[in-house]
Amino acid sequence: DLMMRDELIFRCLQSEDVPVMFTFGGGYAPDINDVVDIHTNTVRAAINVFGEDKKRIVSSEPMTKVGV
Repeated sequence: DLMMRDELIFRCLQSEDVPVMFTFGGGYAPDINDVVDIHTNTVRAAINVFGEDKKRIVSSEPMTKVGV
């Protein structure tokens, strides 16, 4: 299960105090609803591990190209 894998990875990184950042790639499932579920579960896994502590969030703003 992908969510369990994500939680395991987040917990390993947390135990070593490694900063975490993730982005979402394209959809790899034929059904877009499956893609949405996979991405949503990644966020749920992060919340399960790190909580909703706003102090831990560096930025929720989208990245922009420098010099454009």
